[in-house]
Amino acid sequence: MGLARMDASWVYVGYENEYNMEYEVLIPFEVNGRRIAQGRDGIGRGNSAITSKNKYPEATMRWLDTWFSPDGMRLLRFGVEGEDWRWRDDGKWEVILAEGETTAQKMSYTSAQPGGQLSWWSDHPVLREWWRKQYSDVKDNYDEMVERLLPYYYIPYPQVTIMEETTRELAEYRTALNTYVNDMMTKFITGEASIEAEWDNYVQQIHQLGVKRLLEIYQEAFDALVD
Repeated sequence: MGLARMDASWVYVGYENEYNMEYEVLIPFEVNGRRIAQGRDGIGRGNSAITSKNKYPEATMRWLDTWFSPDGMRLLRFGVEGEDWRWRDDGKWEVILAEGETTAQKMSYTSAQPGGQLSWWSDHPVLREWWRKQYSDVKDNYDEMVERLLPYYYIPYPQVTIMEETTRELAEYRTALNTYVNDMMTKFITGEASIEAEWDNYVQQIHQLGVKRLLEIYQEAFDALVD
């Protein structure tokens, strides 16, 4: 029996001997009467570019937008229905493999993801239901673990767009603050520095490094998103 810090124990132990089935997801501890697990909106931001040589930029944007639709996402990940994947008589779907071929090998030439990052909505309700119907000959409790965490999911800060002129300023503040915060966190944990004795100095230092301006940038981006 094991304890996983996330909802995918197979990442650590694989499927061999069904060790993944021996793990349970850790439900968040209750703090101030509330349990919180960091959630996400499921929207993946990849990278695409339209060059000045493109004669049809509007059509290209419509093409890129299709990747956020259920049909587009299925095509992007698993290829063409009937050629690369198919429905089974039991209501589940499976990847069509050549003799001796693995799913990973198949996806290396049918999926646009290997070696890159997709822009897609992986948690789209229609797509999520489709994922649940994927056939597998190995036991997996991933869906059950996700279901146990869903009531506690909370998105602390959404994905926002930072304006180009602010990006460089943001990067400077984040670099300095992340370096200092991570260094002090290590010292606090190891006992090299005392939280009680150093806390006021710590707070003063992060203000000197620009944490107030950092929060302003993120607040401005959030306000622009919700307006």
